Amino acid sequence: MIFFVPGTPTVTIENDTLTVELNIDKYELNAKYVSFSVFESSGKFVENSGQLPIKNQYVRWTTTVERGKEYKVRAFTYNVDGDKSGPGDYSGGVGTIPSEVSGITSIKALSDTSVRVDWPAVSSAKSYSIEYTTDKT
Repeated sequence: MIFFVPGTPTVTIENDTLTVELNIDKYELNAKYVSFSVFESSGKFVENSGQLPIKNQYVRWTTTVERGKEYKVRAFTYNVDGDKSGPGDYSGGVGTIPSEVSGITSIKALSDTSVRVDWPAVSSAKSYSIEYTTDKT
């Protein structure tokens, strides 16, 4: 039984949760299951979803991912006989929020109104935000 390679999945990341969605072409009646393979942008394999049933020509799957990395996903379909399609195209790379700063290495008062704070760089961070308060309670 012949069937088509699936389309490109839509991938979103919110905090540490990666969500993959795929609409199945209405003409692809032989496809009964979908599996998603998650990769880091470097190409390193991360996880496979296993076979997920197609419901109303749609499949959605979520998983937890590491902060500070970018991920891409591709899909495979399976027919009723268990035959696996070739892989669909990779989604575009989607990044998580940066990993947390591992710790402040030094704090030094420079004046009555100025302080210097040092910490190890986070490679995936584009900027940092420092919050402070003068409330002593």
